[in-house]
Amino acid sequence: MNFGGSNWRWYNTYRFRYQDADWFLIGATTGSYFTGNELMENADEDDYNLLTGDFVKKTWDEEAGKQVIESGNRGEQELVKIQNFDVRATELQ
Repeated sequence: MNFGGSNWRWYNTYRFRYQDADWFLIGATTGSYFTGNELMENADEDDYNLLTGDFVKKTWDEEAGKQVIESGNRGEQELVKIQNFDVRATELQ
């Protein structure tokens, strides 16, 4: 897991699995929130499972004052070998 920021905080957690004699990225959770009016529990967050394609997207609805959760399946994604993984270039869709 890595995280950072000041008033705007962000965090990332990446999940890897050993298979076929190598390590592969199989999932990720990324999020961010503003510490001026939010807690980490209310962060905007994306969670992806690259093996199944399942995802959960959480966003904070300011007007309603509650968290909105969207989930679904985007289909299986090509797994990335750990030696090709670049956290700076990772955008899971």
